[in-house]
Amino acid sequence: MSARVLVVDDDDPIRNMVMRLLQFSGGELEVEGSEDGPSALEKLAEADYQLLLIDYTMPAMSGVEVIKTLRQSARNHDIPVIMLTARSENHHLIESLEGGASFFLAKPFEPQELLDTVGLALGMTLEF
Repeated sequence: MSARVLVVDDDDPIRNMVMRLLQFSGGELEVEGSEDGPSALEKLAEADYQLLLIDYTMPAMSGVEVIKTLRQSARNHDIPVIMLTARSENHHLIESLEGGASFFLAKPFEPQELLDTVGLALGMTLEF
């Protein structure tokens, strides 16, 4: 089973690290990246994705704002979303889940922890 995944983070090194980790995970993942919320929403409106990984804090639109907008759209409105954040306080977790995130992963995370969460969201096994 192949899956198309969009990774959204304004921090280039983190976005690139997550993308590379997913590309070499052993799963059949087509991984794309986006640096902010508006460009992510453009991609999500143009193509079908099976998973969105998004940073909580970004300029222009927060990750929660992107998810809320996505959940109201016609395309990709029901895909699983993993919120990635350096903010692990309970109110950030609650806001993310109430905003429509399916999973919440606090940075820094171990590579296998990310792969396990992505695998759970996609129903596949991924290994580091």
